[in-house]
Amino acid sequence: MERRILLLGLRACLSAAVVVGISLGETALAHVNQTTAALTLLLAVLGIATCWGLVESLAASVAGILCFNVLFLPPVGKLTIAATENWVAFVTFVVTAVVASQLSASAKRRAREARPAAASLGAAWAWRSRRGSS
Repeated sequence: MERRILLLGLRACLSAAVVVGISLGETALAHVNQTTAALTLLLAVLGIATCWGLVESLAASVAGILCFNVLFLPPVGKLTIAATENWVAFVTFVVTAVVASQLSASAKRRAREARPAAASLGAAWAWRSRRGSS
């Protein structure tokens, strides 16, 4: 159990680091606008939610919104959450993280549940094919 918690924390930190790295990389490019930055960060959150899960995608989401706020929203260089556009961005990032991770978890669970049925169907088909060719 401790190892699982440690791994989860490590993946959450890595998720946040990926988003911070993307944000810093985008600021190095002089002509990246707010829309491009936001969409790039949302794609990172979606990828993390799909691969890892809710905790990691929430960490990436929080890191993404903090970086987006400080590096791309006016006043640039300051963390301000009072403006409406800041709250809209925050809610968008969090909702994206939650919905994507839940959809991914559901798809993975269904695939895991379908494997035994697929295996038994394959075995039945093989048995039928052998019986029919005899």
